[in-house]
Amino acid sequence: MLSLTGLDPQTLRENLTHPATLRAMLDFVLDHEPDLIACAHHLAVKPEAIAAARRNL
Repeated sequence: MLSLTGLDPQTLRENLTHPATLRAMLDFVLDHEPDLIACAHHLAVKPEAIAAARRNL
């Protein structure tokens, strides 16, 4: 994700409290089902919970 977006880890960390950054990161994950499934698995949540989080932003 970082290489595709041009973000570096420090910039991402600094901006994770901004709603626009959170929306962009969730959109990124939601746009590619394998990433969505992997993310949900690692967070121990259903993929639907990630989609709901995006809708609530």
